[in-house]
Amino acid sequence: MQPISTTFTVMPLTEHSYRSNSLDTYRGIAVGLMILFHFLWNLREFGLLSFDIEGPIWQSFRSIIVFMFVTALGCSSYLAVSQNHARQRFLKNQLKLGMAALFISCGTYLLLPSQWVFFGILQFLFIAGWLLRPIASSPVLTATAGMALVALSLYNNLDAITAHRWFIATFNAPANTIDFINPLPWIGVAMIGPFLGYIKLHKLILPTNTLTSGLSWMGKNALVIYLLHQLILFPIAALISFAVK
Repeated sequence: MQPISTTFTVMPLTEHSYRSNSLDTYRGIAVGLMILFHFLWNLREFGLLSFDIEGPIWQSFRSIIVFMFVTALGCSSYLAVSQNHARQRFLKNQLKLGMAALFISCGTYLLLPSQWVFFGILQFLFIAGWLLRPIASSPVLTATAGMALVALSLYNNLDAITAHRWFIATFNAPANTIDFINPLPWIGVAMIGPFLGYIKLHKLILPTNTLTSGLSWMGKNALVIYLLHQLILFPIAALISFAVK
């Protein structure tokens, strides 16, 4: 009989060991809502649905999706600094996000030069990632400042139109764009995200089933899904339109 070995092998930490399943699921819900949002938009573009894109229901739907994405960024920023994630990992993620944002800007400029995306969700998340990194280690103070920014922007009516006009005047941005994220109040909302990590919402225990596993997978692959989903949804909407008409 072989003697029992007393030597233990310590497995190195992998990228996945840093992840929070509940945070990935939360982000995955945002991805799912985004897919639904864009599919409904596509159906409207093909004349299969009719609704007011400037109405409160549609704008509230969009705001919920943006809220989830930016607070997820704030929460993950807190986890990164509190768990001493390697700076190289942050830089790698920022590089991927920056390249994706550049791809969206260049792609929309070539396809829709009068409506290209100069400051959409990816561009916003890229900038917010740099801003949050040095302050996420103070979640209470950061969240307090974030709420103050939200209140200030609402009090002074600093809406998306106001910010868009500034971009137009300063950078000669297009008067129309298919995606625009108002720096205020959304940077303030992103600053609330670290507090969600501070109170350990990312440690919520979720039931293990097909739904949560699927949502978690979507959250882990949110960037790839964002880049590819319209390439799938738009042809589907076109086929539906062709079949119906």
